[in-house]
Amino acid sequence: MNKAKLIQSKIEEGKLSINESRILMDLEPIKMDACNYFFNSQG
Repeated sequence: MNKAKLIQSKIEEGKLSINESRILMDLEPIKMDACNYFFNSQG
């Protein structure tokens, strides 16, 4: 199983967060202020 498929299966199982998967793929984690996200998503 290649790395991408393994990461995808772990995300689907709920054993890996999006940011954890981004780190494993050598990408920067998504940095969000939870409060701003909540209020911006309510619009």
